[in-house]
Amino acid sequence: MNPIIITNKGQRDVNQDYVLAQNINPDTLLLIVSDGMGGYDHGEIAAKLAAENVLAYLSTISEINPDQ
Repeated sequence: MNPIIITNKGQRDVNQDYVLAQNINPDTLLLIVSDGMGGYDHGEIAAKLAAENVLAYLSTISEINPDQ
């Protein structure tokens, strides 16, 4: 599944939004959306690190059940 991802950088020079889409099983797509830091320098890096760390943590759980 390939979701269409659209973000809006607003009036900033750099888009600090980050969307991570990961299939966790054939029927479930995990979407993590993180926003930058209100225009502070390198907010796009912070947003990406936050999303990747959430995914890394969730990967340590033996079973992700979206119904719970």
